[in-house]
Amino acid sequence: MSGKNNSNDGCATCLGGIIAIGFAVYLISNHPVWATIIGVLLVIGFVGKALQPTRCQVCGNPLKRNIYQWNINGKQKVLCAHCNQQMERNNSRDAMKNL
Repeated sequence: MSGKNNSNDGCATCLGGIIAIGFAVYLISNHPVWATIIGVLLVIGFVGKALQPTRCQVCGNPLKRNIYQWNINGKQKVLCAHCNQQMERNNSRDAMKNL
């Protein structure tokens, strides 16, 4: 069960969208330089978020909250929590064998 359904969520989203569009129109008409700077920063943010890996590069599972970066065979890879835990166990086991 996903929780209680709030019927006001749609209204709040619509109102927020109207306010954002109104502010954008005001900013473009009165302060075009600031509007351009803010627009470029937003585009950079969206592109950066889109280029971030969304799946584990070892098992292919979707990444949830945390990402872990490991060098595997000389290449940097992004791992999920499960693969990170497995890599830590393997490294710990190998270190104990080398004692």
